[in-house]
Amino acid sequence: MDINIKNTRKSLLRYIWEDTEEINDILYLCAFRYFAARRDYEQMLNVLLNYPLMLPEDISEFLLHTLDETELPEAIEEDERGCLSLMKDSFAPRFLIDVGRYEDAEMRALAALSHHRDSNAPFASLVLLSCYNNLAYVKMHSALKTHTYDFSRYAKAAADIVAKTRAPIALPESLSYAGVRSFACFVGVGAESGEFEQFLCEIGLLVECMSQMFPGQYAGYDDLCACEIAFYRFKKADAKNCAVRAIEKAADANQYETGARAIFYMLRIAVMEGTYELAENMFGKLSEVTEKPAYIYGRTAYDFVSAYFFSLLSIKALIPPRFLLFPDIVIADTNIPTAEYMTNIRCLLASKKYSDALAALHLYNTIGDSGRFLLDELTRMIFYAVAHYGLGNKKEALAYFESAYEHSQNGELIMPFIEFGRSTRGLVKLALEYPGGAIPRDWLTHLDVHASAYAKKVALIAAGFRRKYGIEDEIRLSEREIQLLGDIYQGLSRQEIAATRYLSINTIKTELKNLYAKLDVNSAVEAVRIANELDLL
Repeated sequence: MDINIKNTRKSLLRYIWEDTEEINDILYLCAFRYFAARRDYEQMLNVLLNYPLMLPEDISEFLLHTLDETELPEAIEEDERGCLSLMKDSFAPRFLIDVGRYEDAEMRALAALSHHRDSNAPFASLVLLSCYNNLAYVKMHSALKTHTYDFSRYAKAAADIVAKTRAPIALPESLSYAGVRSFACFVGVGAESGEFEQFLCEIGLLVECMSQMFPGQYAGYDDLCACEIAFYRFKKADAKNCAVRAIEKAADANQYETGARAIFYMLRIAVMEGTYELAENMFGKLSEVTEKPAYIYGRTAYDFVSAYFFSLLSIKALIPPRFLLFPDIVIADTNIPTAEYMTNIRCLLASKKYSDALAALHLYNTIGDSGRFLLDELTRMIFYAVAHYGLGNKKEALAYFESAYEHSQNGELIMPFIEFGRSTRGLVKLALEYPGGAIPRDWLTHLDVHASAYAKKVALIAAGFRRKYGIEDEIRLSEREIQLLGDIYQGLSRQEIAATRYLSINTIKTELKNLYAKLDVNSAVEAVRIANELDLL
């Protein structure tokens, strides 16, 4: 298999979105190919042990093909046989997982289990350990479609192998921390009530098994999952307690991605609380975690978390510029993590680039049918609703808003609705205008109250960060718009404003619509409040 090294480099750079990450990707690929040609299996294994996981599809395909075409010679030393078997039976399934071929990965792992289960070779137990762990990983991913949560049994089988050797395994630094580059909870679309609890129970067992095999790996991951569920259910205290535990455990065990993702939720919790000090403190912790030399994706993680956070606050000046551009990266080709891609769309919505957001959402639909996270699909439907509402497509906005409710487990997963604040209030108003709609009216009223309160807390947190970084407010009002604000503040009706200003009522309606759009509000009361906060009156 020939591979264009220049295009491969371009692919990986697309994957990490910028060429500042210090990953010698081409050296790894060339070295692996070189050692394969020389049949230096030990060095091939060393390359794989130091190669970052979660790679673009073309690179994973390249490594997989190189392994498959590397044949086992008849005359070979036992150590070399062990290295090659470990690569073919342990790493090949991981590359199949990277390209979304879960069934092939499972079949390959099961075949390796059958081949090595009764073997007395010195490397057999290590191969079996890898196979069981691969099966646990495959089953966790496939749960998105099967809704069957039994992956811990494979981790238990792997832990039993380690128990027999009476020695936990020390992993290479590149493989020593769990990857959390999407949602933590592998619960898929169509999940019934109670499936999140099933997943939590299973992930707790998996973390326990992992701690027996690889001390520290997955530390805090179960708490992160519990935090994620509590956060989406708007259970602030539970989410905060779980996030704190996840951050502490991850820090003690150098689980960088678990820690970074827990900090991500703590930042969002800070906005829920309206606590600027907590948000500022969490940013300091985020810098500490993502600047660790061993954290390969540290820079990317920092940009992703900060981009999402400042998109919540609508402070475009603090959003990394690449997240404000249309994502011309095809996720299916580059294996961009779901959360990062969706963050890009979130930033486009925050910048009111609604057409670009819709185009990016359509591009996101090109992902293969390997199962979708329920939380991802819920968020995606809300994004569609907000984008269509911003473009004035009321019918489409309402349809996606109702679809989002369908994915929210009867409104229990309410937080992603609340996080859109004033935009959500507009969607609520739209839904209430249609009697007999799919969304219960009492839930809409409940949502409206929380979205209104959340919008005020966003303004409070945003004001703190604007002061810290010396960022001026971007709102610029014309003289007539300032006059209109004054009239609204005095309590004048539209008819009274029209008579006072010698303008037609239609002109006043148009001017008010433009004013509300600039202030990102939906009513006169909100316009006055925002104007007061920004000292525009």
